[in-house]
Amino acid sequence: MTRRALTLLGLAAVIAALTGGTAQARTQYYLAAVPADKVAPGQSKGYPVYFDFDLVGRGCPLGPRCFKNATVRRFNSVDWAFPNCPEVEDQVFYLTQSVRAKRARPHHFHASGMADNSTYRIVIDGRFPRHGRIAKGWFTATDTASSCTSGKIYWTAERDTRVGP
Repeated sequence: MTRRALTLLGLAAVIAALTGGTAQARTQYYLAAVPADKVAPGQSKGYPVYFDFDLVGRGCPLGPRCFKNATVRRFNSVDWAFPNCPEVEDQVFYLTQSVRAKRARPHHFHASGMADNSTYRIVIDGRFPRHGRIAKGWFTATDTASSCTSGKIYWTAERDTRVGP
């Protein structure tokens, strides 16, 4: 290689290192706050139900290649309740599972598993109808130690610009 080619190659490497590269995966945080009057009776003890997760992918959330290999991970929710078990206080779950978002619109994702912090079986179904601008879906929680279930709690999440890119 010529000296000029080596200099240009070195300059490109320095620029990529300083900018973090454009092909790196980015994480976008999504948050839904469902008002207590928008959930079914008994699904909340009078507080908003919060649900959040991360979208990880190259150029996410609005880049043209975001959903080529995007994953959705780290699901959390707080202040929901079991309508059929009113004696149980507000609940919380953490599900650290990672799932793929479909490449084709509306970029559907589905996660299910045992919550990391309890005996709850969690099922989450969602989609990105506006190519990452918002996310919509629902979740259910069922206590495997009893017959308590939350029923479907519907949410609409927006990108939280206070956290992440």
